Amino acid sequence: NHPFLTPALFIALYIITVALSIPGATMLTLLGGFLFGLIATLYVTFGATIGACCIFLAAKTALKDLLKKKAGPFLEKMKGGFKKNRVSYLLFLRFIPLFPFWLVNLAPAFFDVSLKTFYWTTAIGILPGSYVYVQAGTGLGHIFDTGINFSLNNIFNLQVKIALVTLALFCLIPI
Repeated sequence: NHPFLTPALFIALYIITVALSIPGATMLTLLGGFLFGLIATLYVTFGATIGACCIFLAAKTALKDLLKKKAGPFLEKMKGGFKKNRVSYLLFLRFIPLFPFWLVNLAPAFFDVSLKTFYWTTAIGILPGSYVYVQAGTGLGHIFDTGINFSLNNIFNLQVKIALVTLALFCLIPI
């Protein structure tokens, strides 16, 4: 009944979740796919990117010392990659989630990555994963729409299989 308000609220919730590093973004992404279909890929990508930029800016400014302490020993592991090539390394970290999302939102702030670079690499880097999880949410929606029994066999319908194959292919990109 509210084609503009509902997506706007979903995006706002996503921004808040990411900006505050609250666990549950994966579940929100699945929910987005379930509620909105594939267009949720754009909602998720936008919300996650804006939320990531909020925590990135906080780490670059007022909360720098506190957030640097939270990131702790992980920062040393990332230091070399950011020194060699900020853009490629940040894209790699977004495509292949070796480190937690919250950490990849913080670390670039401590290695002199610009907001502009952070924004576009985050948006591009999370787009494939967002698509895959939204696709999986759409697949779960299909189970509820058809009224079939909720079982492991029914979860792996065509939409979920497409999502899993797509995710596997994206994992091969760096190789």
